[in-house]
Amino acid sequence: MSGATTHSFETVNGPVMDGASTSISLATFDGATTHSFETVNDPVMGGASTSTFSVDTRARVGVWDGEVRIVPFLGKPGFCVLRTHGEQDFPDVSTSEAIEVHLAGPATGSISNFQVQVGVRGVTTSQTVYSAPAPLQAGQTVVRVPWSAFRLTFRGQEIKGPPLVDHLDALSRIGLSTSGKAGTFVMALMSFEADEAPSGGG
Repeated sequence: MSGATTHSFETVNGPVMDGASTSISLATFDGATTHSFETVNDPVMGGASTSTFSVDTRARVGVWDGEVRIVPFLGKPGFCVLRTHGEQDFPDVSTSEAIEVHLAGPATGSISNFQVQVGVRGVTTSQTVYSAPAPLQAGQTVVRVPWSAFRLTFRGQEIKGPPLVDHLDALSRIGLSTSGKAGTFVMALMSFEADEAPSGGG
């Protein structure tokens, strides 16, 4: 995307949540957490896709802005990834049942097929990651993906490995990716949260 593009965002207060559940904060962009993020795009593998990430301190959001392009030598769309940098420390989320990505407003652009990515200390590497589909519907501002939906992958292909639900006390990376469709996207991120399972008591 062109570096001259300017985006304006307003924080949307009061995301709708199930009254019987609570959340554990994984990352925010309002100064409450200090996780650093990086983009990894397909030029590392000979492609031409681009994406950038910046924090809008006024709106208290992280803005991921990019374009997936056709990889010339493959004739297929490449990929863009946004992820926390290196291995970082996250809370134990063993009591939760899903990860949620909260947006300040609906994502814009022509791409709606996204994936949530999660790293686990001692299991994943720079090229292996737990991944789960997170398609965005029109107007959607909260993406919720059960931990049970994640599969261990290597360069986008599923491989054998332990279930993510067995390692929720050792998260080391979180992020988003998009691949398989050429087009543009702009996403204003408010937070990543682990949604705890509703209480079984009455």
